[in-house]
This record gives sequence, C-alpha cells and structure tokens, in this order.
Amino acid sequence: MSKMEKCIKMTIVSDLKSIDGLFTTTLLVLFLSVIAPGVLIIYLFLPELFLELDGIKFVLLASSLSLPVFILNCVFMPAVMGYGKDDNYDFQHVGVLSGIFSSTILYGCLIAAYIFALKFSLFLGIIVIIEVLWLSFCSVLMYRKGLKL
Repeated sequence: MSKMEKCIKMTIVSDLKSIDGLFTTTLLVLFLSVIAPGVLIIYLFLPELFLELDGIKFVLLASSLSLPVFILNCVFMPAVMGYGKDDNYDFQHVGVLSGIFSSTILYGCLIAAYIFALKFSLFLGIIVIIEVLWLSFCSVLMYRKGLKL
C-alpha cells in the first residue's frame, strides 16, 4: 500500500469513528420516512413503474410522494414538543420525531391499502384525513399556548 492509500484509509476510518448516534439516527429516520414509504407506494400501486424507472428518477419520485407528509409534520412538531415562538430548538430532534410520526402514518396506511386492496385515491384520502386531524390537534395546542405559525 502506498503512503497516499494509507492516508485516505486513515481519513475514512477516522471520519467513521467521529459519527455520533444522533446523526446516524437522523439519517436512518429520514430514509425510513421519506424514501422508503415512497418506494412502497410505487411498488404497491404502480409495480410496472417500479421496474421501468432508473435510479435517480425513482428516488425523486419516491421522495416526492412521501415528502409532503414529512414537511407538514416538521412544521407543526415544535408546537407538540412544547416549544414557544422564541425558543431555540434542535432541528434534528424535530426531524427525527416528525420522521417517526410520518412513518407511522404512511406505513399504517400502506398496510391498510395492502390488506384491503384499496385504490390509490382512497389511500390518499385516508392520509389526508389523518393529517387534517393531526394538524387540527396541533393548531389547538398552538392556540392554547398563544403561538402563531
């Protein structure tokens, strides 16, 4: 091994050792809440598209299907966590909790769509109803705390 290869190998190893648990958890939750549900939605409702698209197009389409749920939950999660308007909060914690909640909604609806053979429009309707109920709950919490979005 040359000196350059040893230096590069040492850099990669030291970089891997410096990764903390919160960062790893954040990446895992983001993958499981943004990309994976979209992949399952495509596979469940358009299996032919699952085989036809190439890598980057597939990832973009998959994330575009589940990203709106994640973003809505990210916007309203600080109110649920008890943060006020002027509070400084950690975006990683908000992202992880929003990802967990988004995953719960999307995977639950995917399981229901698979078991009951729901059409895509009904699947989306269930997601919209759950999100409206969630956002209503968040709005009530924000109103009680005197917060504005």
